Amino acid sequence: MITTLVQETGTDFAPQQLLLACEEGWRKAQQALCPVLVSVSAPTASTHLLAFFAAGATVASERVYWGATGWCAGFCRCRHGLACGDRGRAAFSRRGDSLAGLDARCCCGATAGLCGCWPHGTERFQFRGRGQAWAVGAVPGRLLQLPRFMLVRTPQGALLTINILLHPDSAPQEEARAALYALERLVQARRLSANEQGLLTMHDVLPAARWQAKVATAVEAIRAGAFEKVMLARGVQITDVKAFDVAATLARLEADYPGCFIFALGRGHHCFLGASPERLVGLRNGRVAVTALAGTFPRAQAQKKIGS
Repeated sequence: MITTLVQETGTDFAPQQLLLACEEGWRKAQQALCPVLVSVSAPTASTHLLAFFAAGATVASERVYWGATGWCAGFCRCRHGLACGDRGRAAFSRRGDSLAGLDARCCCGATAGLCGCWPHGTERFQFRGRGQAWAVGAVPGRLLQLPRFMLVRTPQGALLTINILLHPDSAPQEEARAALYALERLVQARRLSANEQGLLTMHDVLPAARWQAKVATAVEAIRAGAFEKVMLARGVQITDVKAFDVAATLARLEADYPGCFIFALGRGHHCFLGASPERLVGLRNGRVAVTALAGTFPRAQAQKKIGS
């Protein structure tokens, strides 16, 4: 398996490096009596992030893809969260402290000088349920997570990272071999499907006349001063005779909208994806600014899904 993985992924590290790092991390966890992160990174010749994201469904229930001009990242979720349920405006600081503490004890095997070699966390939170309201200044409970597998592509090259969170009672060799086995499955499934796209059929959810009436109503409301801006979305239902190819769709978005942020959030066989011209997150003078993405649900079946 070691030879196969090195040849297939084109990485510079051998899986034995991960096994040794897990042993070291487990010893640190026993000494410190707290979790220790093992993060092993190496350059890779595999730059097919879209295939990586699509293949992630074989090893992880949740996947994330994010891309902008010159920088892309694909994540397969790890099983471990760093902090749960923190609320309020100070939650970002507490989350940063948690990550900093984990970094201080991290057994990190990476190639120096290559951008993206340090662990990247992802954060999630639950939207408010129907009929509930957030208090002024309140922030919902959130969970900061590290991905088990991360593939990052920058102008300097591509980097594959494996993250494992070890506890004092963990079995380091078993954890490492489980990660390597999952990586082998990921490698085998990473190639984009060569099948031709099936025949797509499309129809408008809202008839053209009703859509035009909604636009006219929105324009009148703006002219009357009720609103400064109105976002209208016209639903289109698309049916494919074959399985929907998420990776091919993301590739088309990247080609057609090179100046946008391309994103995809996958859970099981479901995926929310798109291209946004707006900033998603920014860091300036030590302050993090986040722009939330607005999504849509099928109107008739939405109520049970909101907040889930």
